[in-house]
Amino acid sequence: MKPVQLTKLDSIALESGHPVTDFSLLSGHNTLAVSTDDAHEIVYRIDGERYSISKESEQCLFQSPGYTRYGLVFAKGMDMFILLDGAVSGPYDMINGPFFAPNDACTAFIFRKDHQCYISVEKQVFGGYDEIYAPRFSPDGTRFGFHFENGDDKFVCIDGKVFGPYSFVYTPRFSRDSSAFCYGFDKDQTSGVCVNGEEYTGFEKPGECLLNSSGDIFAFTFRRGNGIYVNISSLTELGPYKNAWLYNRPDGDLTLIHEEDGHIELEKISLGK
Repeated sequence: MKPVQLTKLDSIALESGHPVTDFSLLSGHNTLAVSTDDAHEIVYRIDGERYSISKESEQCLFQSPGYTRYGLVFAKGMDMFILLDGAVSGPYDMINGPFFAPNDACTAFIFRKDHQCYISVEKQVFGGYDEIYAPRFSPDGTRFGFHFENGDDKFVCIDGKVFGPYSFVYTPRFSRDSSAFCYGFDKDQTSGVCVNGEEYTGFEKPGECLLNSSGDIFAFTFRRGNGIYVNISSLTELGPYKNAWLYNRPDGDLTLIHEEDGHIELEKISLGK
């Protein structure tokens, strides 16, 4: 039997008379965050630093999906701050986030300052806009997308490139291999989808656009007259159906379920051989 080994990873000195109210394990259980209750404030101790926060203020500690990154959002008086990757940013009027990529490779947060909204993505700042909505990351964490508003116009930003204006947009999404992106939109009294920057328009009430894992196939439902149709990569049109639904499959292809009079069918959408 092998001997047991203990390795000290973190140690925090506590102040006498200030009880521990909570603690969190950060950075893959390699860093300890402790909050203590002082007379008029909550004190966070992280990585040897002390962050004092008014008890009346909002404070939120966030961790990435893989627990390797963390963020602390807190207020001092009327000002908001964020501790992210060991650095404090602020003061801001408002903070939304932080947001983390599925594999922890990328992080972002939205903030408001001087009546304008901005988003910081890995320390790249985009703005100022009237409103910014939560970003979406590609699965490998190398790409990002979000939509924002200026006046009545809506726009989509993918990796820093802006598309629009639109009267309405869906949040963009990425293929499983991160190579492709898509989103739905309304503009100029019509609706459509955008796939990798190319717009396909002239559809009534299109559903959310889906991509297969390699980004080679895109599909969405839309209405024509009294029927529901399915558009596949702007090459194939199926329908009319009484109803139809699209889903991403675990194997990377797409699932189509469609209802017709008297029966409902399940089909797989994939690349031909």
